[in-house]
Amino acid sequence: MRARLLAALIALSPALALAEPAAVLAPAALGTAAAANTGAGAGNVPTNGAALSASTGLCTNASSLPVSCPALARTVAVAGNPGSTTSTTLVMAGFGKTLTPARTGAVWVYFAAYCYNTTAAAQVHLQLAYGVGTAPVNGAAATGTAFGPLLYSQSTTANAAQNCSVGYEVSGLTVGTTYWFDVQFEAAIGGAANIGGSAMTLQEEPF
Repeated sequence: MRARLLAALIALSPALALAEPAAVLAPAALGTAAAANTGAGAGNVPTNGAALSASTGLCTNASSLPVSCPALARTVAVAGNPGSTTSTTLVMAGFGKTLTPARTGAVWVYFAAYCYNTTAAAQVHLQLAYGVGTAPVNGAAATGTAFGPLLYSQSTTANAAQNCSVGYEVSGLTVGTTYWFDVQFEAAIGGAANIGGSAMTLQEEPF
C-alpha cells in the first residue's frame, strides 16, 4: 500500500512543480501623491496672536502650537509742561499718553520730570494713574486707577526745581485694549504746584 502511494506522489510531482504561482499585487507607482490629512490635526497652521504662556515664555495659537510672539508695545513721548495747579487735592496733569498692550498686559511706566512749588516749604505731590476711554484734561478731578507710590517733593526755597521722576509697573491690563497714562498732582500746604521737563516712557514687559 505504501509503495502505491509513493508511486502516485512521484507521478504528480512534475505537475506540482509547474503549477502557476498565486498572483502578486503590483507595487504602487512611484511618485504618487500622499493622501490629504483629514484627521484631528488637519488645518492647524500656526498663526500669530495668541497670548504668552507665563510658565513657558512661549506664544501658542488656539491649537496650542508654537507661533511667533507679537511685538511688545512701546510708547516714548515728551509729555510737555502742564498748567500749574493751586489745588490741595489731586488733579490730573493731562498728559494723556496711550498704549495698547500686545502680548502680556504688564507695562513699565517711567515718568521723568522736575517739579517745584511757588511757595517756600510748600510741597508738590505726584501720583501715577491709568484708565480707558477719553483721557482726562489738565486740571480735571483725579480719575482712573492710581498705582505706585505717592511722590513728595519739597524745598525751603520758592520755585526750586526738584527731581520728581518715578517708575512703576502696572500689570493685569487687557491685551488689545488702549489705556491712557497720566500723572495726578497737587499743591500740598498751599502755593502753586508746577511740573516741567517731563517725558513718559511706556514699555510692555515680556512676562
